[in-house]
Order: sequence, then C-alpha cells, then structure tokens
Amino acid sequence: MALPKLFADWGGADGSRRPYPADYELARLAVLVGSPLGLEVTAEPAIRWLGGQFRYPEAAKLAQQAMACLDRHQVEIPLALLRVAGEACVQVGDTPTARGAYQRALGRLDDLQTQGQTPDTEDHAYLLAVHGRLLIQDGEPDRALEFLEQAKQLLSTDQRFRREHSIVLGDIARIKVSKGEVDEALKLHQDRLTVFQALGDQRSRAVTLGDIARIKVDKGEVDEALKLHQDRLTVYQALGDVDGKAHTLWSIAQIEIQKEDYPNAFLHLQESYTILLKLGRLDGIIYVGLDLGQFLCAIGETEQGVAVLSRSRDGFRKLGQEAQAQQVQARLDSLSSPDR
Repeated sequence: MALPKLFADWGGADGSRRPYPADYELARLAVLVGSPLGLEVTAEPAIRWLGGQFRYPEAAKLAQQAMACLDRHQVEIPLALLRVAGEACVQVGDTPTARGAYQRALGRLDDLQTQGQTPDTEDHAYLLAVHGRLLIQDGEPDRALEFLEQAKQLLSTDQRFRREHSIVLGDIARIKVSKGEVDEALKLHQDRLTVFQALGDQRSRAVTLGDIARIKVDKGEVDEALKLHQDRLTVYQALGDVDGKAHTLWSIAQIEIQKEDYPNAFLHLQESYTILLKLGRLDGIIYVGLDLGQFLCAIGETEQGVAVLSRSRDGFRKLGQEAQAQQVQARLDSLSSPDR
C-alpha cells in the first residue's frame, strides 16, 4: 500500500531530483513485496549508492533480487541496471550472475545494432570493458583484449570520454604486462596518469600509481615501488576509500616481505584482510588470504593459518578458479603431512 504513494511522492519515473537513499528505499520495498513498480529507475542508482558506501554484499543482493523481480514480471531490464548489477556481483565473487548480466546486455546492444540503431557510446564501451575484465579473470586474456580494444576505439571518438578511455588503457596495459610487453605497458600507464592528473581524478590516479608500482617491482626497483604505494595509500586515506586502502596495504606488505621486513608485512596483511572481510570483497580476500595464511603457518599459528587458507581455497572454487583452489589444497595437504 505504501509503495505506490511513496514512489509518486518521491518523483515517480523521473528520479533526477530524488536522493539516492530514497532510490534505495523504493527498490528495497519493491523487491520485498515482489513488485516491479519503479525498479527500472530505482534499482540502478540504489545499487551504485550501496557500492559507494562500500556495502558490497547488500549491493549484490539487491542486484540479484531486482533482476529476478523484473524477470518474473516480464519487464525488460534496463542496460544501466544490467551493467551495475554485473559489477556488484563481481565484487562479491558471484561471477556466474555477473557473466549472465553482461551477456544479456551485450546481446541487447547487438540487437540494437542489427535494427540499425546506435547504442549509447558510453554504455556500449563500458559493457565491452567490464566483459573484457571478466574474461581476464577467467584466464582468457586474448579474448579480453578484443573486447577492450573495441571499447578503446569507441571511447576515442569523443574527448568527453577521456577518463573512461584512460581506464580502458589501464586494462590493456595490464594484459601487456602479462605478455611481457612491460615497456609499452609502462608508457600506457604514464599517459593515463597524465590524463587523471589533468582531470583532478585522485582515485584513478591512485589506481594508476599502483599499476606503475607493480611494474617497478617486476623491474627490481622495489624502493621506488614502495614510495608509489605509500603515495597511493595517502590518497585513499584522504578519500576515505577503505577498499583502496586494503588493496594498497596488501601491495605494501608484499614488498616488505621481499625486503624481509616481516613484522610490518604481517601487520599490513592483517589490516588488509580485516578490512576486506568487513567489506565482503571475496575477490580480494582470497589473494590476501594466501599471503596471510602462509605467514601465520610460518610463525607457528598453524590452526589460524589453515583457516585462512581454507577460506581462500573455497573462494577460488566459488569463482570457478579450480586450478588455484587445487594449489591451495596442495599447500593445506602439506601442512597436515607428518614430516612437514
């Protein structure tokens, strides 16, 4: 009874002046009662708002519920909702749902082009890029590169998309690093760093500093890499970005392990892992957990280390990365061996 009146009083289909918490309340109520009323316009901003609040599990759950509700009522899911729903599900490790959302969106774009219509450039490029990132995670970098190159081409047509174009350049650069084309990748990262500095985009600048730092580590320039990560950490702390802070602490810990600064490395791993657990970021928990679990076992905290490694193994399995899961299991088996 409340939902129709609230939806009408809070702006109805025109949500341009509606605050994000109101979008969230309307979307939450709609899925609670199984009604599609307003979901096409409230779910997408609500999911984005939850993500911006670092409430990743809630964002993914709302995305799943909203899509299921609209499907039940045979209401076409907007492209923007498919887009943010996929992103939210990736963040908590629900790659099957994310993959399905992206494939539906790309199929819709193909249909529009077949009908002679021109899809929105930004939406089209974004979907190509996020699908490419998922393919990287699935271990298909060459296929991913095809989608990312298409996205780059679309975004290069308009200066308004300089930021988005630079983000895609970063994805391409990371693939080039994996192929050994390090110098070319470094040039791409330096180019995008210049763009982000000109735009005043501190968060994207921090991401790029991390990419450059990882290349510096590969080149053996660990002290310079550490300075870049510390600069990056300062940015994330100033922005209140706890997610970025957690990933940066992990990167710093890896360098400290390399420099045999084990006490600080252990503290940074623990802090990173605690933050990621609180956020529900499975895609970060599994990797930080590998380092932390092995560290705990090495200092005699075997029971706790085994628990952390087991969580990483289960996370890899949830993401469909069985090869990594088996590697963790082999490590767990060696810990239980009597002559370990």
